[in-house]
Amino acid sequence: MKKLFLFLMVMLLSFGVTFSQNNRKEKKSSKAGSFLEKAEKKVKKTEKKVANLADLDKVSITMENKRLNDKVSFEFVGCYGDSQSGDVYMVIKGKIKIDKSKMFVTQQLGVTSKGKIYNIGDNFNSGEFQVVKGVAVEMNLEKTPLKNVPSSVKQLEDVKCRVQIDGDTDSYHFHNVPILWDQKPEE
Repeated sequence: MKKLFLFLMVMLLSFGVTFSQNNRKEKKSSKAGSFLEKAEKKVKKTEKKVANLADLDKVSITMENKRLNDKVSFEFVGCYGDSQSGDVYMVIKGKIKIDKSKMFVTQQLGVTSKGKIYNIGDNFNSGEFQVVKGVAVEMNLEKTPLKNVPSSVKQLEDVKCRVQIDGDTDSYHFHNVPILWDQKPEE
């Protein structure tokens, strides 16, 4: 008897849900169209971002004088640009190999494939970063952005950064750096 009662309840509920869904189908069709349009826009943005991220493998890093070779190593994370202001900055990871608690990293200039140079203007802020020996620490160089870079620039051939650790200074060059315009680093 209980089984029959449960069976009838399930049938009534499923019939009611099906009936109410058919009545609302017309109302939902207009909402579905706008939802699909929004989804398409989001997919296009994501495809563009993924295409730029594929270029990250092409980034290489060199040192000028190798003074800090046995003190620190770097890894490229991303390069971000604001199309309104023209500011461009990198996010990198630095791993210190000696027992120090801080280092200074500052972007100095960026060069395009056509030889156009962008620098940090009169911004002499130095990026001070707390570090721990043997741990890769993310460093956002937003305090010293390259200035007036047009959003038509999709890649910088070279970005020069000045690094100082315990009085020793060297320059690191990041080559083939793709710029992700109007995006923020993921947290």
